[in-house]
Amino acid sequence: MEAVLRRLGSLDNDVVMVDVAEILYHQQLQNFYKSTREAKHFQPNIVRGVEKFISTSGKQMKKVRKLAEDCCKYGSENQSTHGPLARASINFGTSYNSIEKEREDLLKTLTDQVCEPLRTQINGAPLEDARHIAYYYDKLRQDVEAKVTEILRRRSKSRDLSMSGESAVKLQSAEARLADLKSSTVALGREATAAMLSLEDQQQQMTFHKNSSI
Repeated sequence: MEAVLRRLGSLDNDVVMVDVAEILYHQQLQNFYKSTREAKHFQPNIVRGVEKFISTSGKQMKKVRKLAEDCCKYGSENQSTHGPLARASINFGTSYNSIEKEREDLLKTLTDQVCEPLRTQINGAPLEDARHIAYYYDKLRQDVEAKVTEILRRRSKSRDLSMSGESAVKLQSAEARLADLKSSTVALGREATAAMLSLEDQQQQMTFHKNSSI
């Protein structure tokens, strides 16, 4: 598309300036789209890894707590007959109950502060909104490309001296429409770039922070 725009833009300096800005926005959006897509695919891997750790730890915690409860029960029931062993069993069970309580708190923290925020961002409105803006921007660029092709075709025909007045009017109308489209494309490109840049920053900060918290 850039080559076509340059051909048309060579007829007007203002058009050339708009084309350069639009091309830069397009290149930036391509980079942002790739970056945010990679982050969107990487974040679920973090969530799945943490969820697997939580699940495995939960199963281990259940077994250890059962052992700790049995030790405490044994110690309570046998203090009179097996004093030293009973006290050791109670101490062992109490210590492990305390350890497992800390592990339970850790697992809850991982769920609340790592998994849930990442899930929210993966499925959140900012991601979808930014991608919708980028999608409409691409559609608008396609409209510009189609209009450029139409104008080049009409200008080629305009070299024919027998060009009718109606054809001249259609050419002028197409040129005016192109100017509007290109102006809208630059404006939407600016908005889409800002949205994707903000999204990229949020994703990187969230991913780095949550990954370093594990």
